[in-house]
Amino acid sequence: MKLSNFSYNFMARYLFLITLFLLVTSIKSDFTHIEDPSGTEFPQNLPIILNVQTYDDGTTLVHIIRKNATLASCTVGLNQVGLNLERILRIRVIKLDGSVKEINLDSKFDPLNYCVFSDVTKVLRNPIVIYPLGNQYILITYIKAKNSSDPTTYEEWGDVIDWYGNSKSTIFLGPSYTSTDGLWMPESTIQLNVNKKLGFLRLSSVRVGKSGWTERQQYSM
Repeated sequence: MKLSNFSYNFMARYLFLITLFLLVTSIKSDFTHIEDPSGTEFPQNLPIILNVQTYDDGTTLVHIIRKNATLASCTVGLNQVGLNLERILRIRVIKLDGSVKEINLDSKFDPLNYCVFSDVTKVLRNPIVIYPLGNQYILITYIKAKNSSDPTTYEEWGDVIDWYGNSKSTIFLGPSYTSTDGLWMPESTIQLNVNKKLGFLRLSSVRVGKSGWTERQQYSM
């Protein structure tokens, strides 16, 4: 595909419940999954569901995070403080038959991607966002930085992976937006095509000096 140390002597398991509301059929469905903490550095911290997305057929994508128990806070941009997360990207694919495909990607992203923070407008921002694409693919958007203390060096990138965690395509999306006073304000938006197999549209704010405008970019698969 191409685009244009805390130990236990016993096995601890955490149980979390995902309640899915299927808007098309107006049917409420309960789903239970046991999340195994053996692969985490912080098993004492319960998993948190950060983002839920769905494929056209109802298959569900879930982005799970855990707080970093060693260092609670983090800093991005110009001293913008946020919640520090464990540096693993955890994605769960919940199939229609109730089975769950677990995708755990070790830290290949810049550390600032694991910092959830509130921007100057008080909107909660997570640098890593996942989106369902067609044919068992997932789009991951994230940040690369030449200097984590200088948000003007922040760049937005996208990776397409399959359900086995294999990278299929990597693409530079554009610079991440900063305000005139240098604060990081990521404002780009990904809008999936009605038919997710056909790609997505990216809307982004661009600023050069004191001039700014909005760009639209279409990506096909």
